[in-house]
Amino acid sequence: MSLPKLTVDKEAVSVYPALKLRKPKVGFLGLSFFEYWRMYGEGLKERVQKNHQKIVDDLTKRGKLDIVNPGLVDTLEKAVAAAQLFKKEDIDLLIVWQGTYAPDYYTVQLMDFLPHVPLFILQLQEMKTIPLDITYAEIVETYGLIGIVQLLGDFSKVGKKYGLTVGVIGDDASYKELEDYAAAVATVSRLRWINIGVIGRVFRGMFELEWDKTKVKWRLGPNIFYIEIRE
Repeated sequence: MSLPKLTVDKEAVSVYPALKLRKPKVGFLGLSFFEYWRMYGEGLKERVQKNHQKIVDDLTKRGKLDIVNPGLVDTLEKAVAAAQLFKKEDIDLLIVWQGTYAPDYYTVQLMDFLPHVPLFILQLQEMKTIPLDITYAEIVETYGLIGIVQLLGDFSKVGKKYGLTVGVIGDDASYKELEDYAAAVATVSRLRWINIGVIGRVFRGMFELEWDKTKVKWRLGPNIFYIEIRE
């Protein structure tokens, strides 16, 4: 027996764009700090921009995500411009990556424009290990660890949830974690525009199978309709 092909009502999609079958759309927020370009010498900005573009290119080639990339954000003004772009593009997920330390207020200010957009921290670094004799300058130049810890401290204070993976630039496992998280977020987002018909009812006494359609509606979004056999 062949299964019916999945179709989408074109008229419904025109009213509810979230129903459109597409790849998860993610905003890539690559962060740094403009002051470091003069503090730590020539070549640092180019190096961070190269790492930034490498991650974007890797994710684009994998073909699982639709990437919205405003370029490297190293000032508050650029953070606001990126936020406006992400809002216009109606992203499903915001990815945060720090190429060097970046002030937490860049991200916090940006999120004012996207209060309900889920977050994923993609903290990928250049090298597989951190040398024991590493200096502060080297941490600033090659890792975003200090900035990420500072930012996650803010999230902890306000109870902000997020996805997280830590790895090396080019790491398939980290990219896969991000793609799975984005797929889950996009699915939950589209559930809000789905109608689910239910045939049959739970047999009395089977309490473990009971569910409340009101809770389903308010937690996940879909409308639940009971359908009788005669209908």
